[in-house]
Amino acid sequence: MVEFLNAIVSGLALAMPLFLAASGLTLIYGVMRVINFAHGGFFMVGAYVATSALHGQVQSFWAFLGAVVVAGIAVAVIAAICEEVVFRWLDPSEHMLSLLASYALSLIIAGGAVQIWGAAAKTQPQPRLLSGSWNVAGIVIARNDVFMIAMGLLLGLALWALLNRTSFGKQATAVAGDPVMAEALGIRVRWVAIGVFAAGGLLAGMAGGLASPQYSIGPGLDQLFVLQSFAVIIIGGLGSIGGAFGASLLLGLLDGILATYAPSLSGYGFYVAMAAVLMLRPQGLAIALRPRRVRVQEVSA
Repeated sequence: MVEFLNAIVSGLALAMPLFLAASGLTLIYGVMRVINFAHGGFFMVGAYVATSALHGQVQSFWAFLGAVVVAGIAVAVIAAICEEVVFRWLDPSEHMLSLLASYALSLIIAGGAVQIWGAAAKTQPQPRLLSGSWNVAGIVIARNDVFMIAMGLLLGLALWALLNRTSFGKQATAVAGDPVMAEALGIRVRWVAIGVFAAGGLLAGMAGGLASPQYSIGPGLDQLFVLQSFAVIIIGGLGSIGGAFGASLLLGLLDGILATYAPSLSGYGFYVAMAAVLMLRPQGLAIALRPRRVRVQEVSA
C-alpha cells in the first residue's frame, strides 16, 4: 500500500509539467485552431533558459523561482514573435499546412538551441529547499514532488482565471467561437492571437523551467514533450483545458504506477493509452468545451 501511494505522488508530480505544456498547446488550438508542433521546442527553450540563469549550479529556492519566471517570459516573447512571423500568414482551416510550418519551426528552434547552448546535455540541480523528502506514516514524499504538484495547480488556477475572469479571456472565447464576428464587434483579433500564443509560450517556458532539475536538458527533449503533449490533448479532447488536466493526471498516474510495478514498461503507457482512445473514442475522453456565447457588453467591457 505504501509503495502504491508513493507511485501516486510521483505520478501526480510528473503530470503537472505535462499539464502546463499541454494546456498551452490546447489553448492555442482551442482559440486559433493552430496545431503547433513547435510547442515542445518552447518547453525545451524554457528549460535551457532556466538552467542558464542558474548557471547549472545549486541555487536558493527563490533564485530557482525567479529563473522559472524568466524562462516563462523569454519563451512568451519567442512564441509571440513566432505567431507574428509564421502563423499569422497561415489559413487556420489548412491544418496540414500549419502542422508542416510548425514542424519546420520546431527544427529551427532545435537547431538554434544547439547553436546557443551546444549539443552536450546539461543538468540543473534542485534547490536545497526542494532536496530530500518527508516520511509520513511510512510514505516517502519527495519535497520536489509536492512543489511540482502545488505549482501545477497554482498555474492551472491562474489559467482558469485568465480565461474566465478577465476581459482578455472573454475576447479569446469570442475569437474561438467566430473570429469574423468578433472582429466586427471591435475585438482586435490580431492582438488576441499574439496574446494567446504568448500565454501558451509562458506556460510551456515555465513548465520547462520547473522540470529542468528532473530531466537531462539537450536535443530531443522537445520531441519527447511535444509527443506527450499531443497524447494529452488527444486523450483529453482537442480544445478542452479541463480535458488536458484530466488526461495529464491519468497519464502521469499511469506512468508512476508502471515505473513502480513494471519499470520496463514505463514510458509506453502514453502511447498505449493514446492508441486505445483513438480506437474507442476519437473525440477524446472529455468533449471539447464549446465556447459559450458572449454578450457584446461583456466583450467590450
